[in-house]
Amino acid sequence: MRFTFVILLFCCLSADAQMIIKAHPNYIPLSTETGINASFSIRKVVSGYSGSAIRVRRSNDNTEQDIGWTGTELDTASLKTFVGTGNSGFVTVWYNQNGGNNATQTTAANQPRIVNAGTVERLSGKVTLFFDGINDNMYVSSFNNTKVSAFVVFARQTGVSLGRTILRKGRTSNTSFEFVLRTDASNYLEGGASTGASSTSSNTNPNTINATAINLGVLLFNNSTVRASINSNAYVSNNLSGNMFQGTANIAIGSACANEACTTGELFWAGRISEVLIYGTTINDADIKTDINSYYAIY
Repeated sequence: MRFTFVILLFCCLSADAQMIIKAHPNYIPLSTETGINASFSIRKVVSGYSGSAIRVRRSNDNTEQDIGWTGTELDTASLKTFVGTGNSGFVTVWYNQNGGNNATQTTAANQPRIVNAGTVERLSGKVTLFFDGINDNMYVSSFNNTKVSAFVVFARQTGVSLGRTILRKGRTSNTSFEFVLRTDASNYLEGGASTGASSTSSNTNPNTINATAINLGVLLFNNSTVRASINSNAYVSNNLSGNMFQGTANIAIGSACANEACTTGELFWAGRISEVLIYGTTINDADIKTDINSYYAIY
């Protein structure tokens, strides 16, 4: 009933009022889009979500604690108090604001960092997670969807090799993965999907990733076309007919190895990830992109 009421309230507002709401940096149109499977963020993106943002392990004694919110922002004061002066903090759980299917990492050496020697990790002034490009990643239990709309806010680390994976579901073979979002060797963003029998990908050539700042990467697959875009640039697409391959693999954030042992540093993301939104259906991507950009000021 609450979900229906929010939709009706929004629809009944005047056009001017809707524009004011959309311009607010804490508004995200999840209430007007169905099919959201996962929402991982360091800001609160789901209205009414009452859980914590992350669970953090501190370096001095490996104690863990949930960190919540101040309004719609991460409670960085509590974060710094818990981690302590001069210590570092690492994320063990990134809570799914939709409930269930949290992103987790139980191996201490593989946990992304959120506090570095007492200083909170930030990207363009916003709190973020740092992935070291060596062995850091997080896993999300598998979603059983036939389509995907994925949005990731990220920045790559300069001075490291390209060809690294930001987000992937499925194993590393060409015909058993489900979807992937990564950088290629020419600094383009590449999005791919597979039906099991065949696969294809689209890169954002001629539009490259911003090498020194924050980016928004998008992958869309609607059973006929795989589309990828970087920031405000137009989508690049390739045809792929059929439902997405249905497997039991996890989703990996920060690596290509979603359901098997990772063996090489080239598979791991080197840089920062601030937000991951995954829909299992076709949605109004323009609204989602507008909200993300209004908060992070990407383009």
